[in-house]
Amino acid sequence: MSYEFQSFSKENIDHYFLMLSKELKKEFGRNAEIELVVVGGAAVLLNYGFRNSTMDIDAIVASHSSIKDAVNRVSDICGLPNGWINSDFQKTKSYSPKLIAHSKFYKKYNQTLVVRTVAAEYLIAMKLSSLRPYKYDRSDIVGIIQTQDSNNFITKERVDNAVRELYGGWENLPKEAQSIIDKIYDDINNKELYSIIRNEEIGNKELLIDFENKYGNVLDEENLEDILKKISEHKQAENKGVERKSIKLRLEEAQQKADEYNAHRDQDSQVHITESHKEKHESTR
Repeated sequence: MSYEFQSFSKENIDHYFLMLSKELKKEFGRNAEIELVVVGGAAVLLNYGFRNSTMDIDAIVASHSSIKDAVNRVSDICGLPNGWINSDFQKTKSYSPKLIAHSKFYKKYNQTLVVRTVAAEYLIAMKLSSLRPYKYDRSDIVGIIQTQDSNNFITKERVDNAVRELYGGWENLPKEAQSIIDKIYDDINNKELYSIIRNEEIGNKELLIDFENKYGNVLDEENLEDILKKISEHKQAENKGVERKSIKLRLEEAQQKADEYNAHRDQDSQVHITESHKEKHESTR
């Protein structure tokens, strides 16, 4: 393909999986069957309508075969970024070897590539184990819960069971994970909740990009959240300062208008007194 890659979407991701299946069949033969378990943003994209795109595809190769060479060939053919399918997340805390057992069939491509995705409550548990304020973890959780059919509503109990199954308990997740999921369920019927949280995440990302543009490549996984917290606090203080200044300005404008009104009223009163005095003087003549 000659166009410049922008992102993976619901419209193009199937095409890339099909291209990959063809390369896998060339490499491993027509009887080969390679199983791919997709997680993260790509799993959300494939199963739910609220996500429009993702920048890469996090996945587990469930078979014993390596697909790296085939992935690289598709990258060259289609102009995709290197590592467009990768398993880097397996180095993070969100990975659990039990994820494969809790995946479900999505689609089979060219009788070779079987794509599976992690089931909803386990995807939520993965998002809770990450909770990156500059990514779409919280909004994805809200979107997944809100888009479920009422007959298959994901209860808090199902999420709790998934957390315990994958990670052994809430104590092994970020300390705010349980309070965040409680707040989400308390407000889950709010139709604006997804947009509110998504906008917060976008705002956090923009703050970090702005910070990095000013100070260079100083952000890493160890300091990122602390820096974001300090930037946010500074921004809130600035906004409060602007708000106080705005209130003061509005009060000054209101006082000015009141003074102008009083001055005009006094002038009218003086004119009225003068005219009344003149009329009285003329009547006595």
